[in-house]
Amino acid sequence: MRSSIRTMIAMTGLVTGLAHAQPVTLVSDGFGDGDRDNDGIAEGPVTDGLDIGQAWYLARGTSSVTASVADDSGGIDSGNALDVISDSASNRVFITTFNPTTLSDGERIIMRLDVRITESPIDPVDSSGAGNGDRRFRFGLYDGKGTNITADSIDNTITDDDTGYMVQADLGTADGGTTLTGRGDPAGILLGGSTVSMSASTSDPAFAATNDAKKYEFIIARSGDDLDFTLVVDGFIAQDGEILAADLAANGLTYDFDTVAFGTNGGAADYRVDNVEVIYVTPSETTATMDGFEDGDRDNDGVAEGPVNDLADTGFAWYYLRGLGGLLLDVVDDATGIGTGNALQALVSTSSTRAMVASIDPVSLGDGDVIAFQFDVRIDGFAPTTDRRFRFGIYDSAGTPITEDTSSSSLSDDDPGYCVQVDTGTSTESSITIRRDLIGSVLSGSMPGIGATSDDPVFALGLGTRTLRLELERSGSEMLARVFVDGVEATSGVDPTPDTFDFDQIVFGTNSISLISYLVDNFVVETPDEVVCLADVNGNGVADPGDFNAWILAFNNQAPQCDQNGDGNCNPGDFNAWILNFNAGCP
Repeated sequence: MRSSIRTMIAMTGLVTGLAHAQPVTLVSDGFGDGDRDNDGIAEGPVTDGLDIGQAWYLARGTSSVTASVADDSGGIDSGNALDVISDSASNRVFITTFNPTTLSDGERIIMRLDVRITESPIDPVDSSGAGNGDRRFRFGLYDGKGTNITADSIDNTITDDDTGYMVQADLGTADGGTTLTGRGDPAGILLGGSTVSMSASTSDPAFAATNDAKKYEFIIARSGDDLDFTLVVDGFIAQDGEILAADLAANGLTYDFDTVAFGTNGGAADYRVDNVEVIYVTPSETTATMDGFEDGDRDNDGVAEGPVNDLADTGFAWYYLRGLGGLLLDVVDDATGIGTGNALQALVSTSSTRAMVASIDPVSLGDGDVIAFQFDVRIDGFAPTTDRRFRFGIYDSAGTPITEDTSSSSLSDDDPGYCVQVDTGTSTESSITIRRDLIGSVLSGSMPGIGATSDDPVFALGLGTRTLRLELERSGSEMLARVFVDGVEATSGVDPTPDTFDFDQIVFGTNSISLISYLVDNFVVETPDEVVCLADVNGNGVADPGDFNAWILAFNNQAPQCDQNGDGNCNPGDFNAWILNFNAGCP
């Protein structure tokens, strides 16, 4: 074993063409070892000696600031935290580095951290005379440009050539300025200087850094050559924005990352930080299942309910649930309507919920996985008033899938999931909302809203054909939900306490509409392919101690399984990545 480890340390190599279908942890630090800079000397209590995490260094100056590790039970309340006491109004920045990572199209990098300000109360006037709205906590992800520091440093030139992206949160809840802003940060001053707008900001004091702990999540996603940004605070999407490729190029901004930075700006502030994570997520390979009703057979029982154009288009077996009374169903030629051949037509004459359901292959979302449900819909003949609603969603059957038409609600009303409520009319009060569907009544009942509601009538159904799409994405223990109408994002939100990450059915129907005729077509469900467990190097289906020896062999043979951090290289850094992946376990 010793000779293998020597060989491991001595060798480096390049492995290309690797693809991963699960998130890779690049940074994870809860400060349990009490050692801020990993020099073997604890600056605080040792609660978990295995939580060695990262080496955090001061950049841009070491004077007038004290950094230690403190028990923050009752504050952030997850054990130890990095405790920063600052007497200087100048920028005092903490950084750590990780394996270089470049975002390709469709990939994301996510920074998470818990923060609380320890001044109590937050002083509206500090030594520099700045008020609440002018003092800021900043954090972000950067490219160190090959000059990363390895010890506390007063040499600004080492880090001020870094480029990246940051979030600025105002301290306190006074009306002093923008509460939360995301920015691209060109070279000049780390966490400061000239910045590039993401075209988004918010002045909601709920997102400011205060004495109460805040959980910030900063998501950077590459879309083509643009970068999209989402800022989540305590489970709520605070803002999102983008920087276009032309602006990235004009400001020397890149898709490369190897540095985490955080600190204050605009005045001295005391604060604590904990649970710092950086996650790299590649898009899972997906499988799309479709239904265009061209076989004319709504429930796949071999008896066509409409014209037969393509027997191979068997699609989903659709069943009605919660009652057939007041509901007429047909497969019809809608070539002059939606315009793609057959469609399923529903004529509803009752105000009670009338819904259609289809089973899909069971999906259990891992961190970073996405499931999507998309289809075309049009109202036939008239647009009811705005308080009439069309709903659709993705659900977990809870072990009782619908396998035939049924008027019984007991099989479906125990199903957790998410639905979208779209107003049908186009008045100024028309809205579109994402809802978490509590157990009680599928597509109905008591459903708390997830995130914001859009009151823009442009997203109502109206009389034209609409393409509706719901995306659910697991992010850690949260669920991100996004809704698109005709390819435009209409609303989004975060569920901080999901009932399930398991899904096996799709549903659509109406609520509170006593008379409506509508047609639906071109159903598509996109699900992630089977997730690969990186830590399971020996391929036995579990992460166990045998994978340690298997990783050593993979390293010595420069095998693809060696690359645990997804950077395309096989080097000693992958050993630490394997440990993180092993501790995370297999999905």
